[in-house]
Amino acid sequence: MVKKQRGRRGESRKKTEDEIESTEDQPVFFEDVGGANDEGHTNDPEELPDVEMEGAPQDNEGNSNDSTFFGLVDRQELEYFKTAESTLAVDGFASSEERQGFIDGVFEEAKGKELKLVINQVCSKLIERLILVASDEQAIGIFSRFSGHILSLSKHKYSSHCVETLLVKSAALVEKEILNQLQVEDGEKPIHELLVSAAREFEPVMEEAARNPYASHVLRVLLLILNGSELPSASSNSSALRSKKSRSVRKYIDIKGEQPARAYQVPGSFKEELKTLLSSLASDLDTTRSREMAIDKVSSPVMQLVIQIESSLGSKKKRKENQKATSLIFTSNSPDSGVEDSSEGAFVEYLLSDPVGSHFFEAAIQWLSLGTVERLYTTYMKDRIDKLARRDAGSFVVQAVLKKLRPNEARAILDTLIPDLEILSTSNSQFVRTLIRVSANHENYRQDEIVNKILDQYKVESPLQFASKLLPLDKLDDTTTNSNDDMNRSLLFQDLVDSSFKCLVNAAKSFEQLDTDKLIAIAKHPQWSHCLEKCFVPKLDIVIRRKVLNKLSGSFAELACNAYGSHLIDACWKFTYKLKFFRERISQELVDNEQKVKHESMYGRTVWRNWKLDDYVRRKHEWWKAVKEEEDVIAQAFGLENAKDKTNGTKKVDHRHQRDPAQAFKGPRGSKGPSHGKDLSSHRQKPYDRPKKTNAKH
Repeated sequence: MVKKQRGRRGESRKKTEDEIESTEDQPVFFEDVGGANDEGHTNDPEELPDVEMEGAPQDNEGNSNDSTFFGLVDRQELEYFKTAESTLAVDGFASSEERQGFIDGVFEEAKGKELKLVINQVCSKLIERLILVASDEQAIGIFSRFSGHILSLSKHKYSSHCVETLLVKSAALVEKEILNQLQVEDGEKPIHELLVSAAREFEPVMEEAARNPYASHVLRVLLLILNGSELPSASSNSSALRSKKSRSVRKYIDIKGEQPARAYQVPGSFKEELKTLLSSLASDLDTTRSREMAIDKVSSPVMQLVIQIESSLGSKKKRKENQKATSLIFTSNSPDSGVEDSSEGAFVEYLLSDPVGSHFFEAAIQWLSLGTVERLYTTYMKDRIDKLARRDAGSFVVQAVLKKLRPNEARAILDTLIPDLEILSTSNSQFVRTLIRVSANHENYRQDEIVNKILDQYKVESPLQFASKLLPLDKLDDTTTNSNDDMNRSLLFQDLVDSSFKCLVNAAKSFEQLDTDKLIAIAKHPQWSHCLEKCFVPKLDIVIRRKVLNKLSGSFAELACNAYGSHLIDACWKFTYKLKFFRERISQELVDNEQKVKHESMYGRTVWRNWKLDDYVRRKHEWWKAVKEEEDVIAQAFGLENAKDKTNGTKKVDHRHQRDPAQAFKGPRGSKGPSHGKDLSSHRQKPYDRPKKTNAKH
């Protein structure tokens, strides 16, 4: 008789056997392994199962369903690569040569194992680090080994991140190849051919890839590369191309790279491949399916990008031919025809009420033609624009329409919405900020009325209350909180100051009236320091600028070493325009605290460099010469050339009308010349006034 095992261990073993039997026919590939999160990685190999099914068929939750098998990572390999990843993360190497030697060793160990490593939860993070630090030759080698499996890897939870990073890295290599700065080994494909080959893997399955939660991100990066658009940094954790879940997880993963966000040169063949991909997508869709993709949370960002790219492909004459996906989503009825497409009407109504749909509509409006936007506005939104502005989702679409329409139509919308400004400002401060900016863009249309309504809403009764009422200054001591209300108030304050010179003056005066401790606390606040910095512009009256700088005197070095205050000291470079005394006072205070500013604080070092204080210490004459040149640039940028010289209250002299001293009247001392003290400004010399030439010899 077989002894029956009891207790928790027995139950656990029985449960495990049942799970294995239930998943034998449909193996699940790394779904929720380790209990970490969907987008992150775990560093503990003990949390992984004993037998890892890399490359096995996967479920329908976003993982690959093809049967490509890439091999298993055994425990010894897993332990080695986990240690290597931790070593690279700590970056405790004695020298760059030692670090490079270690990286080369890891590359050598991973050679031939890239495919099975990249789909492993732990090792994929190592591969991503290696891609970022790889040499051109090593990056091309990784791409060559991924080639033919890009689509499969793009559908996987872990390897998709590595493919994204590799594509961004490859875009820089394509530019090097165009500039003849890239050496390719014999037998290796050129990098541009590898990218075209990757794009062709997506060509037959564009719709499927766009709907896949992992491949859709890779597809967007690929489309941006083929279009020659700006790409995010390969190591950026806040890129809009990443999902919200991925961005939140990657905050805790320290992966750094040296490649900045920028656009790269691409060959002409990329544009042709891009058109092929977009045509393939449009050929698989009809109006219903394209609209379904537009409102799907996974494929909607892809469709937004497709509309953006289609709007820029080819000349204006051929642009309509290229806008195949756009024409499927939005019909082309004339606004004067009075004919409404019932299916389009229902679709637009859904876009105006759904969070995902409104986000798509808002983005699409930026790239749709003006005629299409005017038709959609006239047909579906014009008669109820005030109601749509109060909707949580529809308000964002109204803001996009306001920015796109012609001036007369935008002003008509402002006329409709301004009476309801108090209601809108209570529920949606971002909408109010859009109204301020639109008014400023249309020659300050009804700007005073908008500003007054906002100030009444916040009970600002005098100019000196501008800052204290708009900003909750009672929370100055709490610099750790980052509430949405504080952020919205800060942004509203900045928009008011940007759009209205009167608000700028009132804001500066209200800051100047605060006591010194409170003003310094504002300068160090993570949000309200931006409000104070907005007021540091040279076009302010010199008296106000002097008073504000006097309040901060003695604290310049302290602020220069602060993460937020340092930006304020940088702004003082322009704020001290024509204020030689304060410019030198700030410089001298920073120099007197050189050890603290330059050597002990990373923020202080930046301020030291921006103020060119090494020149101030060693070559003061050259420093003042640079200041003079900089002030000329500032005067031109802010339109201050013909303004009064704030230092003495007199107008600048126009040297073109200044009389040459050599031609001045030379008479007896004390003589007032031929004018006898009269004003000759209206006198015009006639030909007979000129002295006649004589042949007399002197």
